[in-house]
Amino acid sequence: MRRLTGLMLCLLLLLSACGTAGPVLTPTPSPAPVPLPSFEDVLTDSNARHADMVDRHLVEDLSPYLCEFSGGDLKAAGFTEEELAALVQYDALYSARTTLTAEEADRDVDLLFRLFRYCFALYEYYGGRKAFDAARAAVEKDLAGQRFITAGRLEEILFTRLSFITDGHSSLNGRPFTPRQRLYYSEEAAFLPDGAGGYVIDGVLPVRLTAVNGGTDLEHWIVPSISPGGRLVWYPGTLAPSGDPAVEAVYTLEDGELNLTLAEAQPYTGYERTPAFSASWDGVPTVTMRDFTDADIRNPFIATGAPLAEEPLAILDLRGNGGGMLSTASAWLYAYGCGGLAPFCGDIGVFLSTRATSYIKAHDTPRRLPFLNYLGTPEQYHDKFMTDYRRRGNYSTLHQSEAVERAEGGGLLFVLTDSASMSCAEHLAAALHGRENTIFVGTNTKGALLGDPGVLTVLPHSGIRVQLSVSLYLYYDGETFDETVGFHPDLWVGGDSLARVEALISHYELQQE
Repeated sequence: MRRLTGLMLCLLLLLSACGTAGPVLTPTPSPAPVPLPSFEDVLTDSNARHADMVDRHLVEDLSPYLCEFSGGDLKAAGFTEEELAALVQYDALYSARTTLTAEEADRDVDLLFRLFRYCFALYEYYGGRKAFDAARAAVEKDLAGQRFITAGRLEEILFTRLSFITDGHSSLNGRPFTPRQRLYYSEEAAFLPDGAGGYVIDGVLPVRLTAVNGGTDLEHWIVPSISPGGRLVWYPGTLAPSGDPAVEAVYTLEDGELNLTLAEAQPYTGYERTPAFSASWDGVPTVTMRDFTDADIRNPFIATGAPLAEEPLAILDLRGNGGGMLSTASAWLYAYGCGGLAPFCGDIGVFLSTRATSYIKAHDTPRRLPFLNYLGTPEQYHDKFMTDYRRRGNYSTLHQSEAVERAEGGGLLFVLTDSASMSCAEHLAAALHGRENTIFVGTNTKGALLGDPGVLTVLPHSGIRVQLSVSLYLYYDGETFDETVGFHPDLWVGGDSLARVEALISHYELQQE
């Protein structure tokens, strides 16, 4: 008993000592939760960004970009008929290993720069004679002293010296003169805006992002997106030239680093390419249009415009749409209530017609077969342009129509794009930027808004295929739209953007019963 009492006394003394030794410890408070972004906030931001594009386009005078012809140039073909015939040998096969003599290379270069003068509507836009003479001199300097050169090496020289041509339609062997910028991104981590201009990592504890690759320009390395579950998130992402190696990036957080590999987002190919047009009115009304060259689907597509405009929520899928007839897109826009193409800035353009372009178009029937349903039979098409070649001269015309007010209100429209959406699809996108409550989802478009499919020729000695635009469409100034980038989406998705949009609609309960 005495022993037990002693033990209890020791225990009481020990507890008393513990209670008085040192300060009382309190747990560290958790970081304040970050408010989740709402869909309404994203829609408001998108409307503001689109309105800013509309307000800033202001390309009021295209007359400096007219291709002027005077004196003997008014009637000159620019080429002998034998040279023109050599330029339309479309059966010729290109090989980078083909060896040219110095004289053959010089003749191809001479033909190319005459093509720029007589067959390129953007000749003055890119600096005219001064710019192209300087480029030619640089090419000739690169060739000087070489007795022989391969077609591949000549092509490399031309790309180097003509890199100021950003037009997405104009190309050498199908490759634009300037590399296109593409989305490089990763979904290994996700971020949320912190409400104070920064970002925190999406997780249990909102840890702040402080830098990327040592810099604090976080917007350059973050893209708004949609998670697989439909939540709005911000993924690591940036733009880089297509075909570049994956981008290595270090995302520095308050408590450590994330080393991420940003890979180029390839166009999603899981969707059906045929039929090129479809419309579904079950669930969320969805119209798919992948080809504006097919005359058979023109009217069914246009017929969806009016009923789609009445829907409070709809999807327009333009992924993989390589363009076609502008009249089809314009007619759909009228039906949809947007007043045709580019309603906010008018239909503005410079159009080039020369004897050389007429001759080339007359012989370029195989490439233009999809358009012949609109223009007549191949024989009629050939005869028309050969008549123009023989009887007409060279001229450049300017067209500009009245602008229409920005379309306000209307239902919510999701427009899906990818890096294969180009040309006419981008003209349609330009017009829809003038309509409120339109959200673009996917990746940036290809970047082929400035020109058109134009004319295709083959340099006779090297076999290099040259495509040049014969129209210039200038909806935006150079700061508002970058041809090498195309249109930015409002929400970037590198995979199946349709599935992500459907998930977003479900998550935020956007569909009205």
